[in-house]
Amino acid sequence: MRKLPTVYFCSDAWRKATNEVQRWFDIGMEREGKRFECAMYPLAALETRSSKSPLEMVGLDDIDKVVVTHVLWPHDRFKDYGPGHAGFNPGVNEHFNPMVEAMIRRYPQIEACAKMHSHTFKARSLSEGDKKCHIFNSVDWYRSKGLDTMFSFLISPNGKDFDLHCFAPDKKARIVRVKIRFVSRGHSLIKAARSAPYYRTKSGAQWCNHNKELLKGHFPVLRNNLPSFGWRRYVVKIGPSEYVICIPPRFPYQDLRLYAVDYQNGEFVYPVLDLPTWWPDSEKLADYNLLQLAQWLEKESKR
Repeated sequence: MRKLPTVYFCSDAWRKATNEVQRWFDIGMEREGKRFECAMYPLAALETRSSKSPLEMVGLDDIDKVVVTHVLWPHDRFKDYGPGHAGFNPGVNEHFNPMVEAMIRRYPQIEACAKMHSHTFKARSLSEGDKKCHIFNSVDWYRSKGLDTMFSFLISPNGKDFDLHCFAPDKKARIVRVKIRFVSRGHSLIKAARSAPYYRTKSGAQWCNHNKELLKGHFPVLRNNLPSFGWRRYVVKIGPSEYVICIPPRFPYQDLRLYAVDYQNGEFVYPVLDLPTWWPDSEKLADYNLLQLAQWLEKESKR
């Protein structure tokens, strides 16, 4: 039986979102005698069933938990809301993107991988227009984050309260419903999503600096940067070939991923490589040595 992910939505973020929805209901009633819709962007961390990194395009079936920690939206001057639409005015990206980026810098494991909008009436599903606008027109947006899916949240009134629904495209582009649980900000999943990745800890930073210097002393390190969801990536040139060492934010409690770099049909592709049999299975960072891994790759490439 197919197992879909579960969304764990922080109750603080939910309260903030519903307050914003109610505010635009009230603004609409004052201006036009009708409730206005509104839109916002949840930020979430992902708990995956596999050890896939964002280089592999993480799909819906790979995800076990979606942990929503925050919800953000632009300043009112960029909003174009009405009884049947919720859009944004020109210039919104220049204003809003830095806000999102600042939050992700603070909490590197979260990412803008979802969209949220409200309806002014009770609703349980997305309209065809919602699917097109929020999901099918967003393929390039979510694929740029290493995802082969995204999450579309719908808020609708239910008496004096609000209901929340979540939908996501599967690998066949079918829209499926995703279960939601509300949890407190003290819940272990919320705390883990907001926690510092290994390279933001004292021991992790020391390990990173030490291993980076070891690598640079023997091989050209072409890039050392952060893909989405808090992963760290080292692109290392070994002989004529390039390899990617991709390290998850909770390393060594999560598995490192190793890739070759190839170029096919005008695009880079990253075939997954098996780690050597001698690679440690340890909870101690000091037991892991990236130079030894690169030297093993060098030997393997000469076979």
